[in-house]
Amino acid sequence: KIHVTPSDSIRQAAFAKINGIKQRLNNGEKFSKLAKEFSEDSTGADSGDLGFIKKGTLSEIVFEEKAFSLNPGQISDVFESRLGFHIIILLEKKEQMVHVQQIFVKVAPPENFALNIMKKLDSIRTNCTTQQDFVTAIKKNDNSGLNTNDGRMGWQSLYELPEAIKTAVDSLKSGEISKPLREGDDFTIYRIDERKSQRKLTLEDDYQFLSEKTREITAQKKLMELVKKWRQEVFVEIRL
Repeated sequence: KIHVTPSDSIRQAAFAKINGIKQRLNNGEKFSKLAKEFSEDSTGADSGDLGFIKKGTLSEIVFEEKAFSLNPGQISDVFESRLGFHIIILLEKKEQMVHVQQIFVKVAPPENFALNIMKKLDSIRTNCTTQQDFVTAIKKNDNSGLNTNDGRMGWQSLYELPEAIKTAVDSLKSGEISKPLREGDDFTIYRIDERKSQRKLTLEDDYQFLSEKTREITAQKKLMELVKKWRQEVFVEIRL
């Protein structure tokens, strides 16, 4: 895994851009217009509309705290998450949910730099013909600080892997290496040391996994019951 930290100049440029946008908001320009023009994520096409967000569901705690601290119609100051800089406006607050729009400016390395990292990993993938080659490449190139055991992750169930990783490794055979995968500022390739045939899940061998899945299903059912109740009172959009 290669972790890329954007340079100070990239961060400063992003900060200057978001502050310029905030000044235009202070001068009376419409939030929706500026979000559509400047927001650097998929919500930009929808004027930065994130729909309704339930408390406790966001991985970016700073974003959630900021959203729930606002009053309807209030625009936040510029704030930073691990992804970049944000400005949000609270459109509506309902019990444990908020409806917000955002303007987002990412802090990320230039795309040509990211492309070079992907090419480098693809070259490593091509040249590593043995497990020892792969271990040597890890020791030489990995900068994530997470691969202290020669990159070994131990036995992993496909069912438990994040979807992006599962897709990358699902079709690989023992000894094969995945294509480079980008996850935010992390660029990774995975080698399958060994595969075991699929088997039926059992309580004895898979208790923890089955227990977690049962809790997830129960929580999902309760959430949908609440959504049904809320929809009788107010239109909400749920992104699961």
